[in-house]
Order: sequence, then structure tokens, then C-alpha cells
Amino acid sequence: MVDSKAIRLVDRYVGSALCALFSLAHAFRRRPSPAPIHRVLVMELFEMGAAVLAYPALNYIRKKLPDAEIYCLCTDSVKQSWRILGCIPDERIITVSGGSPIRFCVSLLRTVIALRRLQLDLLVDLELFMRISSIVAFLSGARLKAGFNRFHMEGLFRGTYYDYPVAFNQNTHISRNFLSVVKTALLDKHDYPNLKECVASDDVEYARYRSNPEIAARMRERIAGVYPDYAQRRIVLICPSVGPTLAVRNYPRQHFVEVVKGLLSARHDVLALLVGVKGDRSVCEAICAAVAHDRCIDFCGMTADLTDLMELISLSRLIIGNDNGPLHFASMTDCRILGLFSTDSPFIYGPVGHGVVMYQFYQCSPCIFAYNHKRSRCTDNRCLQSLAPEKVCRFAQGMLEGTIAYRTINGEIPYLF
Repeated sequence: MVDSKAIRLVDRYVGSALCALFSLAHAFRRRPSPAPIHRVLVMELFEMGAAVLAYPALNYIRKKLPDAEIYCLCTDSVKQSWRILGCIPDERIITVSGGSPIRFCVSLLRTVIALRRLQLDLLVDLELFMRISSIVAFLSGARLKAGFNRFHMEGLFRGTYYDYPVAFNQNTHISRNFLSVVKTALLDKHDYPNLKECVASDDVEYARYRSNPEIAARMRERIAGVYPDYAQRRIVLICPSVGPTLAVRNYPRQHFVEVVKGLLSARHDVLALLVGVKGDRSVCEAICAAVAHDRCIDFCGMTADLTDLMELISLSRLIIGNDNGPLHFASMTDCRILGLFSTDSPFIYGPVGHGVVMYQFYQCSPCIFAYNHKRSRCTDNRCLQSLAPEKVCRFAQGMLEGTIAYRTINGEIPYLF
């Protein structure tokens, strides 16, 4: 669903009122008696890369409840990102239409009715502080509910009807935050605030992508169609756009031009493919035209769906991009990842694979986070503009040579903890 001011206003005012009303109703509810958990719903509606980061939480559920039926609720635009994890059957991935706000609300109402029929034992809400998901959680009829809670923070009110309210930790990675919600529920924790224990590294296991030979062969044919000698090259993917919704995350177009030029000049074995959805075509075309090199190719729109993209990533040596979904999907492969971050904290959203995040540590960064509903008024992302193309190019070469420490910021500071 396109980022909508109307949706945000409804979420803020109508959502707050409904959360307060539901909290009052919940105050008169008897606490559910202990019973086995047979059906679990994991809810994360909007973020495409969230599926990869939620895998440790899903894996924990599977280990603790091996016989449970696990469902997922998301918007239809991100369904494939949950499908590629391979741990939730297609028929248990429940989707909400992500079209217009009206269509979204109608679809959500129908989904709530379907959820009530499932008679869920546990609903795990992985949205941060969106009230829409909180309202769905209350209306779902789930016997137990777990999700993030504000505790003593001003604002961010989402009701008081979660059986397992969990504190969001702005100082640790989102994958561990997700896992903390699941652990709180399955270990039946009622600390204040939850979770009063360390999320052990042994519990954090990330997903791996299993290549499909047929799709991989088709992707090789497409690459050969635009560059027949590609097998002799190291493919470097360039993801230059996150789209209009969060354009503040975009590294300047001319900077990308300089990065690609420098990389092709320094490395004669590199083939640069610019990728994106159809809406990114004008950006990719402009960069290719400015680079004007036979080893810089506009591959935008050549991946029909997420599985195509996964196969392309699997065939590539390095992916360079803004803070967006493809970097997280690359974490499921052996492809190395160079992320250009600005508005979001790499300590929370850094890629969990063989990644390095370049980050300028501006005083105003990060400006998008859980506590402002991921909305920034910034229209001049100097934090990214100041990231010199020569430095990015140098880091890219280091990534290709394997001389930079993974899961670090600027090759120095570990971010995944």
C-alpha cells in the first residue's frame, strides 16, 4: 500500500480512540486459563524485508511448538517475501489487499472475520507501533496476544490488551526485537517491562535461500541475452532507488554514476547490472546513459518476481544499494552486501548476511525509527550526499576482494548484536 497521510491520520486519531475503547473492554475480560498452543499467527503487514529479519522468531516458534500450525498475516504486496522463507505453507499466508486506503480497510475487515474463524491460540504482532495491527490483534479473537508496548514512553499508545507486552529496544537489532516478543509469549514471561533476559545468539538463526534450477537457468539466459560473456565477469548489482515513498533514503543519482564508473575502471572483471521494479526504470536508464559503458547494463524490470530477484542475487558477487528490501533478501545468499544507510539505524536494520553498512553518523540520523512511525520530514539527505563516491567505490572493491569485516559499519563497528 502506498504511504498515505490519510492512513496515518486515521491510525493516529481513530486508531488511538479504538485502542482506548478496546482497552476498557479488555479490563473486564478474564485472563485465559492455561492451554496448549496449537495455532499461531505472526503479523507483519507492510515491510518486505521484515520476513528475513523475522526468521529467527519463526524458527524459535517451530522449535518450541513443533506440532503447531503457524500462520502469517501480511499485505499481498509482500507475500512472496514470506513465501521464500519456506517455513510457512502458502495456504497459511493470509493477505490483505494493499491497494487504496478504502480497499485496504474493506479487505482488513474481511480478514479479521476469517481470523476469528481460525480460533487462534496466540497472535504475535511484529509491527512496531502501528495501531492498525493492534486493532487487528484485538478483533482477531486470539486467546493470547503478544506485541511491542510503550511502557513509560509518551505517545505511541496502542492499547493495554496485549497479554505479553514487550519493550522495543532501540539499541539492538530488529531481528532480536522480534525474537524477544516470541520468547516472552512462549516462555510465559510476565516481567515488567518484558523481556528481562538476554536474547542469546544461539537462538538467532537466519534463513537461507534454496535455488530453483529452472528459474536459475532462465535468469542465466536473460543475463546472456544482454551480455553473452557474463560468465567471465563478477556481477555487481546496483539498486539505485527505493521508490517515491521513502525517497529520502536514496543515494544521489550522480553519485551512483561515479561509483559505477570508478568500479568498472578499476575492475575489468566486473559487470554492473542496475536492477529495480518498473517504476525505477527512469533512474536506471539515466544512470546507464551517464556511465556509458558496455559493462553497465540496465536490467530494470528483468526480474518478474521475487524468486527471479533471488536467483539473480545468488548469481551475483556483490549488491550495492540504499536501505531497502533487496539488501535483506541478499542476506539469504552468499552475495556480499554494501548498504548505503542514512535515515535508519544500521544497528537496528543492518543486513544480517555478508554485509557492510556505510554510514556518516550525522547528528540528525537516524531520522526514521519506531518512535516516529518511520516518518521523516527531511527533504535534504546530506548524510547520504556527503558519502563520497570514491569511498563507496573503494569499499566495493574491498568487498569483492573479501578484505572488509562483515556485519560492520564502515568496516569497523559491529552492528549485529
